[in-house]
Amino acid sequence: IYFGIIGFNVEWKKHWKHYFVIGFINSALPFTLYAFAARNIPASYSVIFNSTAPIFSSLFAMLWLDDSFSRGKLIGLFLGIGGVAVVSGIHSTQVDSLFIASMTACLGSAICYGLGGVYIKKYAATLQPMAGAGGSQLMASLDFHGQQFT
Repeated sequence: IYFGIIGFNVEWKKHWKHYFVIGFINSALPFTLYAFAARNIPASYSVIFNSTAPIFSSLFAMLWLDDSFSRGKLIGLFLGIGGVAVVSGIHSTQVDSLFIASMTACLGSAICYGLGGVYIKKYAATLQPMAGAGGSQLMASLDFHGQQFT
């Protein structure tokens, strides 16, 4: 509605598939996975796993964009994760199957974020930023519309 009011052309017919993929990978799936995890583990654990997203971005960029992955990048990434772990604090918790599933969900979210950025750069770099943001959010709302995950 907003785009219509301001006269902005999102070019739905041309880019709807990109909006769908980006909305699913960058919003719908990771938000759903984090929502599941948030019900079962302390936030400090999910924050630490979220900080691994740059590792996956670098890995996917190396695989699909022929980007280099230097030792310096690797050290920087792990120092960043270590810093997040120190600042957020890790508390002892009971490790059971629900804890492991929740941690796996957090890791899956980080993988989605890494994959989403590389997908945009490789396949959807020509999208106008406002169209990409609005279109992908609308499509993300359709991806899991009406679903409840407990």
